[in-house]
Amino acid sequence: MARTEDSPWAVSVAQVASRPGQSKEIDATFPAPSGIGDEIVGVDEGTDVSVVGSFVNYWFPAIPQWVSAAVFLVVIAAMNLLGVSKFGEFEFWFAIIKIVAVIAMIVGGLAVLIAGLPTDSGVKASFSNWFALDGGVLPHGLLQQSADGQWTGLLMALVVVMFSFGGTELIGITAGETEDPRRTIPRATNGIIWRILVFYIGALGVIMAVVPWNTIDGTTSPFVQIFDSVGVHAAAGILNFVCLTAVMSVYNSGLYANSRMLYSLARQGNAPEILGKLNFHGVPVVGVLASAAITALAVVVVFLWPDFAFNYLMSIATIAGVINWSMIMVTEIHFRRRVAAGDGPGELAGLTGDEALGRIHFKLPFARVMPYVVLAFLAFVVVLMCFSSSYRVAVIAGVVWLAILLTAYQVTQTRKTVRP
Repeated sequence: MARTEDSPWAVSVAQVASRPGQSKEIDATFPAPSGIGDEIVGVDEGTDVSVVGSFVNYWFPAIPQWVSAAVFLVVIAAMNLLGVSKFGEFEFWFAIIKIVAVIAMIVGGLAVLIAGLPTDSGVKASFSNWFALDGGVLPHGLLQQSADGQWTGLLMALVVVMFSFGGTELIGITAGETEDPRRTIPRATNGIIWRILVFYIGALGVIMAVVPWNTIDGTTSPFVQIFDSVGVHAAAGILNFVCLTAVMSVYNSGLYANSRMLYSLARQGNAPEILGKLNFHGVPVVGVLASAAITALAVVVVFLWPDFAFNYLMSIATIAGVINWSMIMVTEIHFRRRVAAGDGPGELAGLTGDEALGRIHFKLPFARVMPYVVLAFLAFVVVLMCFSSSYRVAVIAGVVWLAILLTAYQVTQTRKTVRP
């Protein structure tokens, strides 16, 4: 039987087998996946260093945005070169800061609701604000075109949701450097559900009860308005600091994930061998530096087009998330087929059919149909992206990128076939 790391579906298994760096307990290293809470405090997954300059400018307006982005790029890259333990330590504190901020906002918002404190908007804080304002529930409908030609509605919001929830898949990449991944990875993954309920659904529910959606104009953060309502008038500075640490958290985890994926690809022979080299800290140095170099392109974009860099980078991040989750679902489909055919890894080897599938330790719920449901949803998101001019560019870029990846994969497979 073929080796696990040679199996075409076993990217995650190869990560576990390769184990670069020191092992860490994932619950201590990653109290919350990157991205959890970022949307609430005003930072979205994928923005990373492209927006760091705007936060630094709050205190130091004379510093060009691209300079701040470049400095933080170097600092975070240096952190990742020190080993997974240092990466985990920094990520722990980054996560704690934004989690505490979101919880404080929820508590502050509930205080406004319960005590009936006045709000900056002049509208009484109440949970009835969810559905009693102009237009009620779904004021823009499911999908409609406004007078200026822009498409709005609940369905278009799915594109932003797809972008905002990106990053949770990074948990799987930590398996190769986690103690007892059989126990800790499922526990951390299942923990995402309640974290989303608290940090996204709960926080957004409180925000829209205290700061009605039709009073949000983009100039003042609803987060700041809630703190102002409870007497914390330094909220703008606090929020700026939280956003800055959230940006660092996003890039920190993204750089870690990218370097480990490059390492895994190199071990499989699908990337240059040099990307699979480790330093004495167990860090794939070339992978870290290569990822940092690619990210530096964001600094260039900020330097050349500071006014609209965020929108384009956000759209690219969205299509990248679609591609990532599509590949995860395709991998799941092929994984189950291989396991059912008797080509499973470890304790599954030799077992076939439902017996083998039943022995999978951490199963996808409704695994027979769920991958196809998810793929259909992702395809629907791509169709929605085509309705927006800014997102349409990313869709085209995504197709081109996939073509490049498929071509590169075919080339590597051909070389493996003809290699003596």
